[in-house]
Amino acid sequence: MIGFQQRFLGTLTLRLANRMTLSLLLLLPVALVCLRAAVALANRFLGPTAETAEPPAVEFESSYAQTPDLDNPYSAPGHMSVAVERTSKAIPEPSVGRSLIAVFVQWLGSMFSMFVMVLLAQFVSRGVIAGGVIVFVYPVAIAAVNAVILKLILPTTLRRGLLVAVLQLVIVGLIMGCIAMAFTFFLR
Repeated sequence: MIGFQQRFLGTLTLRLANRMTLSLLLLLPVALVCLRAAVALANRFLGPTAETAEPPAVEFESSYAQTPDLDNPYSAPGHMSVAVERTSKAIPEPSVGRSLIAVFVQWLGSMFSMFVMVLLAQFVSRGVIAGGVIVFVYPVAIAAVNAVILKLILPTTLRRGLLVAVLQLVIVGLIMGCIAMAFTFFLR
């Protein structure tokens, strides 16, 4: 009997791990699009930053020669002007790789914060009140954890990271609402 229980628990654990891996691989691109949409929407709300409206040109003199030797391609230039490219966006749009890292770390952070919330709810109270506390406090905790993660991964401030995290939760909520409405419409 013990062997059966161990095999059953091992199979159950393996199935759960496979489902979590499959769900992570399927939902990671969707979450990536949601993060990039939240950054674009936050940039739309914030507008361009004032200090980077006009990119300055950096000029420097070479100490080797004042006049470049046009016959020699390896000679140093005498005078060079380089334009420094800056973005006018308040939050730089993350690349695909950085977005994948941010979404994966957000997923880990949400799993950890859900575990902590369930433990706290079990210790604080029992029954229906614990479920209500989790439902109302969990989105706030997720937004705070995601804001810290975005501040660490993206070059942004904590307030802008919180704006992106809240917009990301709103976008995901809208997508979930559309899916729920589609299910109720087709299953009627």
